[in-house]
Amino acid sequence: MTLGRSLIGDIQTADVSAIMKVVSESTDSGRLAWEVVHDAINANREAVIEALIPMLSSNDRVFALALAAEEGLANVVRKLVPLTEPRARNSLALVCAARAGHKEVVELLLPVSDALAEHSAALYEASACGHADVVKLLIPHSDPHDKDSRALAQAAHEGHLRVVKLLLPVSSSITCATQIFPTVAGHGGAEVVKLMLKAKLPDAAHTYAAAFDVAASKGQLEVVQLILGAIDQLGRPRRFGEKAIYDAASNGHREIAELLAPTVGQSACNAALVGAVGHAQRETARVLISHASLDEVRARLFGPEHHTLLDELVAEVTAQRDREALNKQTRLPMGSRSKAVRL
Repeated sequence: MTLGRSLIGDIQTADVSAIMKVVSESTDSGRLAWEVVHDAINANREAVIEALIPMLSSNDRVFALALAAEEGLANVVRKLVPLTEPRARNSLALVCAARAGHKEVVELLLPVSDALAEHSAALYEASACGHADVVKLLIPHSDPHDKDSRALAQAAHEGHLRVVKLLLPVSSSITCATQIFPTVAGHGGAEVVKLMLKAKLPDAAHTYAAAFDVAASKGQLEVVQLILGAIDQLGRPRRFGEKAIYDAASNGHREIAELLAPTVGQSACNAALVGAVGHAQRETARVLISHASLDEVRARLFGPEHHTLLDELVAEVTAQRDREALNKQTRLPMGSRSKAVRL
């Protein structure tokens, strides 16, 4: 139903008597009343809303409250609360207010709503949108563990640091360690990673190593460096970095492969070079050649094209080293060059 220009004008001027006359004479007064209330909420015309609420069905009143909450109209919400059921439709009004970040409205609705409804949906929505003040209000009335600590997971994914700080102490540390931390590391959320490194997650060394592997496979160099520093303070788990360097090399993340190559064993470098050559990651393969056993790598390669590529890369690296050595020799002072020749 589309409102006529006259009725829209009456809403803007809050001409309650004119509006009531049109609505009462309508053949579908209930539906028209809802349309008017909808527009009156958007226009923040409290007198119109208050006059027409009694004409709404109980279901429409629920939606009117939710709309007013979403718009942050605290005065309207105060008037609607006694006339409707705030817990209806899983406390929809509270969820709408939380999503929009209207702290005052959330404060009004909390005592008459169920913050636990729909797996603490209000907390999730506020967290996902980064409304830290609202999250702080909701935490005591909600369950941050709900649905695998989804509120923390979404806040971390979005990079809402203030919200993450609030939720970390009250969410599942196990879920954070096994699911949320690796996911954030893979997305490159360096600032969130810093918070999680301070959070005293369980089985820290292995927890960090799992997130490290994900970050390396995704090419998140800054996160890799952050976690590497934290792991070195704890002591590296056995075989640490082997999966990370293989995945980084196979995906062409040269800087990460170059960072890890001196810190893992030769067998890990062999596997990484096989992965780089197998996926035609030329630049990454080049930085691994000096750290690997070429005979072992050749034995593990499949197909003549991979052997040909490795031979090409070895030749390129050798030629580059020869050029660098020659340039270094030509830059030596005359006396030093003569002495070098005599030796």
